[in-house]
Amino acid sequence: MIPPCTLQKLTPRVCWLTPDERTDRPSLGAIIGAKGTLIIEAGASPAHTSHFLDALAAEHVPTPRYAVLTHWHWDHSFGAAALAGIPLFAHRKTARQLAIQANYAWDDESLDQRVANGLEIAFCRDMIKAELSNRDDLRIIMPDVLFDDWLTVDLGDLTCEIHHVGGDHSSDSSIVYVPQERIVFLGDCHYLNIHHEPRYYTPECIFPLVERLLGCDADSYVEGHSPDVLPRADLITFDRDLHAAHDAVVENQSNRAAALRQLQPNYQDMAEVDWLVDAFIAGLARQQEKGSS
Repeated sequence: MIPPCTLQKLTPRVCWLTPDERTDRPSLGAIIGAKGTLIIEAGASPAHTSHFLDALAAEHVPTPRYAVLTHWHWDHSFGAAALAGIPLFAHRKTARQLAIQANYAWDDESLDQRVANGLEIAFCRDMIKAELSNRDDLRIIMPDVLFDDWLTVDLGDLTCEIHHVGGDHSSDSSIVYVPQERIVFLGDCHYLNIHHEPRYYTPECIFPLVERLLGCDADSYVEGHSPDVLPRADLITFDRDLHAAHDAVVENQSNRAAALRQLQPNYQDMAEVDWLVDAFIAGLARQQEKGSS
């Protein structure tokens, strides 16, 4: 496993700063083209982002010309103050959510109160406090360039295709696809919805999303919080497991034990799929709640 916050070269023209689960710092990326460098994510804090910029400079990567957010969550956006002078691209929904964040107070008492009011979750509060112990001068930076469906950034010999894909984790999620390098930066798009308990997947979000990801002619997928790059073959396996778990849940009317019994003959290690059963049981229950409200 690669150590956290280590700069790696995935290809001669694609760099990756590995995530750090200690304060939930996500992966950061840099696409290096003949006409400039585009960086992916603004980081969890100015310190996180400055570390990334310093690491790129040490490798003689040209100064970043553009930056893009994959979604609005704090760990991907709160470091944007370190990107002064670099245009920041984001989906329109991302900008709307950041505007809400910008109006909040960020002292401990205010954070705790938002958790109590259901506006924030305890995990994010605790990680914010760990990453940003002093938030007196925290500035939420608004994006400079907004898009709705997609945006293409021309870096000369490389293009970066930014596509809005949505998903259960955050409806504003976007990916960055670099076709010439056969790499996709996923952000957190394919993760569970974590802002509700129990955490869930819904079929109308996750299935089209993974289909779009597999529709990219890519070999490698960089996840927001995994220390390992996801090979295409593993994404195909994930898609298979998603469908298997969903079908078992539906066919057994959300009876967890029965769904697991149905799946067991096809899995040597049930840990690969039991969490997906839980996620779809929760997602289908949430759909029913919304439908009856």
